[in-house]
Amino acid sequence: MTAMSRNAVISVRGLTRRFGPMVAVDDRSLDVYGGEIFGFLGHNGAGMTTTVRLLNGALDADEGNVRVAGCSLPGEGPVLRRHTGVLTETPALEERLTGRRHPHRRVGDRPGDGRHVL
Repeated sequence: MTAMSRNAVISVRGLTRRFGPMVAVDDRSLDVYGGEIFGFLGHNGAGMTTTVRLLNGALDADEGNVRVAGCSLPGEGPVLRRHTGVLTETPALEERLTGRRHPHRRVGDRPGDGRHVL
């Protein structure tokens, strides 16, 4: 099955967020499919944490369309946050856990518990 024939778990088109005159996220578009690992890399102030907060519905976008795990944002942000977990800062990481194990420690290892690791 090709990426084009699958539904994206995260779909973003034209995502933009401003804080006053500063543009933190500028016209970002992306698709992430089930089974993919996706991350943001960049220098401090590049908009990575803002983007994650937009994708979790913790912030509203100024422009653009966002759909995550079947939820349209910003309207369904509370629904999305009940079923997902987001880790945006390193102080919460436990040093003995690998990057692969950390989401399961936070979200749970129980299959079918209604939560998703995105």
